[in-house]
Amino acid sequence: QIVRFRLIQGLALLVFTVSFCLFALRPNIEQLLLHSLPGNPMPDAFKGLNSSIPIFLVFLAGTLLLIARIDRKRQYSLLLPLLFGPSICVAGWYVTENLSDPEWFLLFASTTIGMLVSCLVTALLSIADKKTNKRSDSATIF
Repeated sequence: QIVRFRLIQGLALLVFTVSFCLFALRPNIEQLLLHSLPGNPMPDAFKGLNSSIPIFLVFLAGTLLLIARIDRKRQYSLLLPLLFGPSICVAGWYVTENLSDPEWFLLFASTTIGMLVSCLVTALLSIADKKTNKRSDSATIF
């Protein structure tokens, strides 16, 4: 269990470091993807990714840290609300997007919003679960 916890923490630290480097260096991600991916993507396929990918990675690191906390505290029921937001956003993007000319910015933007909401809800549920467990423990003592 400790190895899994450290692995998730290390992965979160790596993602956060990459995000920090993207914030600091400001590479042209759109141009890099446009020229390096195979096929013939439309010129506007990656528009907006330069600003959204670093923010997406910050919330991905936060999600990974919450997963590490959930694993450490063995509150596995909190994985459902944590992963529900991003997965529903990815599914919604897949259903509504024209995949012959996808707009990748919408995927990253909506998934970032889903991760933000899921992280907040999971953190609040974790706090509420912690407080309710304390009350039930004190009630069983007396």
